[in-house]
Amino acid sequence: MPSAEEAEHPRKRKKAVIGKTPPTDLDVSQPAFPTDHERLDAMTRERVQSLEKDKSRHLTQIKQLVARVEQLGPENARLHEALGNARANNAISTVLMVVGGFLVSYATFTGKAAPALANASAGCLLAGIFLMLVQSALHRRKS
Repeated sequence: MPSAEEAEHPRKRKKAVIGKTPPTDLDVSQPAFPTDHERLDAMTRERVQSLEKDKSRHLTQIKQLVARVEQLGPENARLHEALGNARANNAISTVLMVVGGFLVSYATFTGKAAPALANASAGCLLAGIFLMLVQSALHRRKS
């Protein structure tokens, strides 16, 4: 016979309480989760494998870069030689222009030697300017 509460709420029924007894078939000797030591070993193995993979990738990159350096060696030597030549031509043209400017200024103080000094200074100035123009033209043609 239903109780008064069950009569008011027909959907509510009491659940049968089954006696809970601990299971007897469990193997207590082996834990269900790995121990801290096992987890640390697994993390260490994963880290070592990751490092070995990175090492092999880096060694491959090193081999590629060494091959590239060997390929660029002659070109680098050629560029160093070209840079040295450009610096030398720049220094020579600057010296020629300085000497030409000095001779033009000095020619005014000399009497009869003025035309000869003026011609020499014009030659120095023109040679210096010509060297700079040639150097600039070669640079623009290469780039």
